[in-house]
Amino acid sequence: MNRIPVFIVIALLSVSTSGIAAEQPEVRAGKEVVTRNFSDPLSAQFRNLSIARGKEKVRLCGEVNAKNAFGAYVGFRRFATMEDTALIENPADPPTLAQATLNVIDSLCKDATPVVGEAST
Repeated sequence: MNRIPVFIVIALLSVSTSGIAAEQPEVRAGKEVVTRNFSDPLSAQFRNLSIARGKEKVRLCGEVNAKNAFGAYVGFRRFATMEDTALIENPADPPTLAQATLNVIDSLCKDATPVVGEAST
């Protein structure tokens, strides 16, 4: 009789560590907004995801890395979504604009809570 509970525990552990998790709808929608204008949206990798909830708006915050038109990864860059718009850090911006972008991202994401169980993809 002890084999059944052990089997159930093993099965649950293997499912929870398999990396197959249902993605939250807010996360999926935010990722689509971020990658909408990428050269290769399927190459996008996300990490440090968090969600900020406003009155009626949900913002996805985090870092994204994707391939450019030459097929090279550009490096992780901070981002924040606002409805159907994504604000993404661009190191090629002049220093004043780059700092202003980061300040806006910080402001949008200040009350964000980490996304639990999200694998970096």
